[in-house]
Amino acid sequence: MIALGKKTLLSLDRTYNIAYLGETLMTYWETYIALNKNPNEFNALLQDYKNRIENRSLPESYYYNLAWNEARDKFVFLQELANSGKDSNIVAPAVYFWLRRYLDDTHEQIFPILELLLKSYSVIDRQHIYINPETLPEL
Repeated sequence: MIALGKKTLLSLDRTYNIAYLGETLMTYWETYIALNKNPNEFNALLQDYKNRIENRSLPESYYYNLAWNEARDKFVFLQELANSGKDSNIVAPAVYFWLRRYLDDTHEQIFPILELLLKSYSVIDRQHIYINPETLPEL
């Protein structure tokens, strides 16, 4: 068996990942940006979500049905995400993924990894990266 170098392997699976994961990863990236551009709305949504967890009133299938329909009507930034043409089956879980990351305080660790992954597959380039590009490791 011949081991492929990092760049060869990256090249071989780039097409697959862009085709099948690119839209999803980009939606998670754009959702994080949207959440951070609207801190008042985001904090209200985060508090509502946290209250539902603490009160054990978070219904099954919350992310896909109830939450998305309810929250989309209340918050402008979610309306903008919904109207962006992206699949709501990707956007809704992305919103609640980031809410959970804020609650467990891992958002600052996960977002740079997401950006690095997007950059690795040329979905975004360095001038569009939200964090300081110098903080990214070289590939």
